[in-house]
Amino acid sequence: MRTTFFSILISLLIIVPAAAQTVPLESVDDLTSYLSREDYKTLLEGGEVLRYLTHKEDLTLPPPAQRGEMEALRTGDGRSFGIESLHFLPVEKYTDEETLLLRIYNTLRQVHTLKGMDYYSASRGYRRTLFHQFFAIPSPDDKTPLTDPVHRKLPEIEEFYIFQEDSTFGKSVHRMKFKTDPEAITISLTNVDTLWYLFVPVASEGKLTMAAKVTPTREGILFYGICHVDSGGVPGMKEKTTNSLKNRVKALFEWFSLNSSGL
Repeated sequence: MRTTFFSILISLLIIVPAAAQTVPLESVDDLTSYLSREDYKTLLEGGEVLRYLTHKEDLTLPPPAQRGEMEALRTGDGRSFGIESLHFLPVEKYTDEETLLLRIYNTLRQVHTLKGMDYYSASRGYRRTLFHQFFAIPSPDDKTPLTDPVHRKLPEIEEFYIFQEDSTFGKSVHRMKFKTDPEAITISLTNVDTLWYLFVPVASEGKLTMAAKVTPTREGILFYGICHVDSGGVPGMKEKTTNSLKNRVKALFEWFSLNSSGL
């Protein structure tokens, strides 16, 4: 699987794009000045800063300028719950800062490479595959796999459907959206199908959202993730669902990290 990742990255690096990174990169210190000293140390030492959420609580981990956008992706009422996390991927030197955002976008846009992505299961004590299938499709009714594009110009917005089969909720269709601004890329994923755990419905249409904000800095990539479900919490299922949400964000960051060696 890693060979596939690196082959994709090499092909992306030789593209001459029509769009460029024009905004000077900020330092990670400036972007994370709102963090406590303890959280800042944890972030830079390669760990994750993780926080469990209820809908009544405001987000605290994204940079202040990004919080409004991330809050808007949350739905539901006081029954909702989820997690937010902040990660940092150090990069010694970028290949080309002017084309950096486009190359990050194209790396993220290869969504089919999420197939086979795994995570560490604390309850089982070993790594477990999260996504058995993951690919773009023409529509919820047509599950023909689509080839992921490689863009030569940074799109402002791109929306499409994906089919996934994961280890917890089985097979389902989701709506995926990419949005760019001059400094960062936002990804969001919302379920179209009802998600089930065995015979128990966990989230009806549009009630589960996973999102990430990817921001390059002078020292590396700042990666904010959130996974949120609007559900009353099926008795006995809330803890398992919350752990599943956490695993999704962690796996998404690990996938991005694995793909980013050529940035």
